[in-house]
Amino acid sequence: MRWAAIIIGVGFYLQALLSLVPLGVLQFIYEFKYGYWFIKTIITPSGHSGFWELPLVDEFVWLRMIGVLVAALASP
Repeated sequence: MRWAAIIIGVGFYLQALLSLVPLGVLQFIYEFKYGYWFIKTIITPSGHSGFWELPLVDEFVWLRMIGVLVAALASP
């Protein structure tokens, strides 16, 4: 039980370090560059891709899978 708790904790830290923190920093940068509305959209009113359609954002979202899988391996 102790090892399972440690591995689940490592999985959650991996989620934060590989995906959530970089996405938050990227959102912060794009908010100052384009505005709050841009980081909340999938498609802009002009028809261009919004923040959630950027290739880099897609990579960070998929990187979260590593932490999820580590945490899932330790789940009873």
